[in-house]
Amino acid sequence: MTDLKKYSMYFFSLIFIILLYNLPDSYKKSGSLETQTIRKNYLQGSIKTPLETLKLPTLIEFTGESCPPCIEMAPVIESIKSKYRDKLNVITYSMKNDIEMVNKYMVDAVPMQIFLDSAGIELYRHQDFLSEEKIIERFNKYGIKL
Repeated sequence: MTDLKKYSMYFFSLIFIILLYNLPDSYKKSGSLETQTIRKNYLQGSIKTPLETLKLPTLIEFTGESCPPCIEMAPVIESIKSKYRDKLNVITYSMKNDIEMVNKYMVDAVPMQIFLDSAGIELYRHQDFLSEEKIIERFNKYGIKL
């Protein structure tokens, strides 16, 4: 009976670990172990932001050519680029053409907005349409006044 209990415990532990590592990305929040690892790697110099020398907060938009929310986001991104050009880096990457950046930032759906502070550390990410007001509110929430 003792061996049965021991093997049962190993079996259920293994099942739990398998389930834990196969959670969908929607369950991974900004404070997840994955995001903490990204932050740690950045601080160790293994992840660089595209415009790290400008020392400005950054909004990265990952987009697709034919998705309706991506098309809807385009004027929002252009408006933010023009209004806040002295206070904010705004970078747009194509899911199709910028595979290296898609992999670097672990993007799996578009549109995806990634908010970085002036040191290039990820503060927040959002998938789907996000209005200009909500983008500004999100930066303000993290103490970045635009």
